[in-house]
Amino acid sequence: PSAGQVMLEPNVRLGKLRQDQFAYEDFSVIDTVIMGHEELWAVKAERDRIYSLPEMSEADGMAVAELEVQFAEFDGYTAESRAGELLLGLG
Repeated sequence: PSAGQVMLEPNVRLGKLRQDQFAYEDFSVIDTVIMGHEELWAVKAERDRIYSLPEMSEADGMAVAELEVQFAEFDGYTAESRAGELLLGLG
């Protein structure tokens, strides 16, 4: 369909994937599902980038502390298991 409406209940999230089969080849299936929550994915990516630095500055430490708070607020610590449950539900 090229037009229509989707009605969602409050606090329900809807994700979509681009139809380019090569767009996600560098990512695991679980990560691709998590990318559907754009804010969580951005926080996770920046947090992971800082943790991968050979040395962390004081500013990096402060930034990662704030990112950890945001990650927890987005329920990021259960994101992989929730993504797995979603994938299992797809059949």
